[in-house]
Amino acid sequence: MKKTVSLVLAIIMIVGVFASVPFTAGAETVINTVAITVTAPVAGQKPSGEAVCGAGYHLHEAVSWYNSTDKENVSADETFEEGKEYAANIFIDPNDGYVFNANGKTSLLTATVNGYNATVLEVYSYSPAEFIHISYRFSAGSSGGDTPPQQIQIINDVNIKGVKAPLAGANASFNADTDDSGYTITDVGWKQDNSWLNESSEFESGTEYSLYVWITADDGYQFSVDSSENSTVNAYVNSKKANVGKYQISDKANKKLVVIYKYVASDEPYTYNVINDNEAEITGYLDSEPIISIPSSIDGYRVTKIAKQAFYDNDDIEEVVFPDTFENIGDEAFSDCSSITDVTFNDGLKEIGFSAFDSCDSLGEVDIPETVESIGASAFSSCHALRHVWLYEGLQTIDGYAFYNCENLKEVSVPDSAFQIISKAFGYKYNASEETQEPVDGFVLSGYAGSAAENYAKNHSLTFNYLPIPVTVKMKKSMFTYTGKAIKPSVTVTDMRGDKLVKDTDYTLVYPKSPVNVGSYTIDVKLKGKYSGVEFALYVIKAAKNPMTVKATAKTVKYKTVKKKNVTVKPLTVKKAQGTVTYKKLKGSKKITVNKKTGKFTVKKGIKKNTYTIKVKVSAKGNKNYESLSKTVNVKIKVK
Repeated sequence: MKKTVSLVLAIIMIVGVFASVPFTAGAETVINTVAITVTAPVAGQKPSGEAVCGAGYHLHEAVSWYNSTDKENVSADETFEEGKEYAANIFIDPNDGYVFNANGKTSLLTATVNGYNATVLEVYSYSPAEFIHISYRFSAGSSGGDTPPQQIQIINDVNIKGVKAPLAGANASFNADTDDSGYTITDVGWKQDNSWLNESSEFESGTEYSLYVWITADDGYQFSVDSSENSTVNAYVNSKKANVGKYQISDKANKKLVVIYKYVASDEPYTYNVINDNEAEITGYLDSEPIISIPSSIDGYRVTKIAKQAFYDNDDIEEVVFPDTFENIGDEAFSDCSSITDVTFNDGLKEIGFSAFDSCDSLGEVDIPETVESIGASAFSSCHALRHVWLYEGLQTIDGYAFYNCENLKEVSVPDSAFQIISKAFGYKYNASEETQEPVDGFVLSGYAGSAAENYAKNHSLTFNYLPIPVTVKMKKSMFTYTGKAIKPSVTVTDMRGDKLVKDTDYTLVYPKSPVNVGSYTIDVKLKGKYSGVEFALYVIKAAKNPMTVKATAKTVKYKTVKKKNVTVKPLTVKKAQGTVTYKKLKGSKKITVNKKTGKFTVKKGIKKNTYTIKVKVSAKGNKNYESLSKTVNVKIKVK
């Protein structure tokens, strides 16, 4: 009987995460193509659970068979029936030192069964995979169904991109594109109610419009259908789930369908979902401006998040600025935005999601704020132009492959706060010619002794640059008063982790010579052991209060003496004064004067009998170690 294969299916399902992949020192071999040989179904024979695998992988479990015609599993005791279709379900594991090349993109991994190409329809998880599941359909013949007359590849998914969503006041755009192979876009149309739009039609705010994209399967391809010839294709427009119109065929040779997606024209260039009564997340962008500033609020809602794939595969965007309200950038939010050159993150951002900026080929540098706590898996992977990355204390986790395949990123400094760094987050790239993952030439990881970064570098055989561990030097007080003796305050030294350093083991102190007089002084804290560098502690000795004392003693002058001549007396006794002492009469009889240098009183001739009170200010100028001081005293002079 003629050998036929009516349908070929290949489904690869990845169920691992980056952290689950064991690291092997040196490069791991990446498997791009898997080739499996099974015993094809022959009418009257029982199914075989055996298969022959290529190098680098092996069977996970015995091959199982499924009757696709009758939609039931085939037991080991049943026999194949001629003309019916059977699917071989094959599960395989990679050997030690090998990984499957699956990074969320179907083009990275291909499969063959019995030498025939099988289509990789979808990758369900991200790289690298722990095992894969391959399903291949045969038509049971009288002598084996392993040689189909025609190789037909089944298209299960259709991805339309580059559609300009309706923005109020803008003209309708009839552009659409796809990166998929196997089908061609033949026409694009917009419809409002029962009327078709043209290039001069303007979208009206709040009005619903339907996008129509007509596509045709290429030679050797066919869109998937069920037994009733209804389309089972999963269709997406700008990464959003779309509807598929009636499958317009009379038989399987006709291969046309239409993808339909409904929009409501908006006044805002951004679409959004409400998270709660106060917050919203951006879900899409309707405009084509190259520089976008994400709004902090929309329709009264505080914008705090970018939703999954909100800007996915948008080649118009060149620069992005985030508002202060932002907290989370969702998975694949800007993935494959190949024109982005600059991103300005906001303080307050907490999380950057899985593949958020994956394959942003033009992005040259990223300055991640200290408020960011986690960077998701593959967040910046395959950013080939990336040369500079700044990370700060506060960052806690860096997931696997976060900066993988960034071959121009030669150095990264990781803060001590990052306690978890998953496999191949830095310093590794994919070598397509050798089909291996290998270290980036000249890559250097900088960090601190005893940190997660040091452990990561050792486990991945990367060069590690030890940064000086920051320390803090404290004194109980830094301001002292002059005493006439040397002042050498004690210090406490702790590192960034709060550990107290031990004097003479972790550091030594060098005090200034003769720290006696008023002035500023520096203590050198010379670090040693696992600590390095010199820190400084500053302290100040300020002037002491002037200890001057002033004593006033009442004086008596005989009238008969002062009647004939001037009389000089010294009623003030000054002790312990620091600096030059001066005297100034503030109040009293004009017939009594005070010498400003000596403080002696002169009672002038002709003064009348009486008791006089003289108010005097006594001032000590002070010096470099003592403050100035003034005291006011009253002195009694009695003339009798």
